[in-house]
Amino acid sequence: MEDKTPLNEEEVAQALRTLPGWRVEGKELCKDYRFENFQQINRFLPRLAATIVEQNHHPDFVFAPGEKRLSIRTTTHSTGGLTQADLDLARALEREARS
Repeated sequence: MEDKTPLNEEEVAQALRTLPGWRVEGKELCKDYRFENFQQINRFLPRLAATIVEQNHHPDFVFAPGEKRLSIRTTTHSTGGLTQADLDLARALEREARS
């Protein structure tokens, strides 16, 4: 179950130190994943989908095939900002990206 505990700016900043490439834009936590080839993309997309289902937290994402880039943006709409669920999702995606 997702943890919708709201986070303050300092908590988010501290968490970002352990989440390379993630950044805050407004009320969203964002990252652009870049891939060398389409085989890497094809391996990551099912992991992304499974992680979203597992975490029960649904980010916005845009796939730019010409750039071999997948952009992720997450926020907790029901609280109007970042929560522990957003950090949990980012950490889970990082684990998947490394495997």
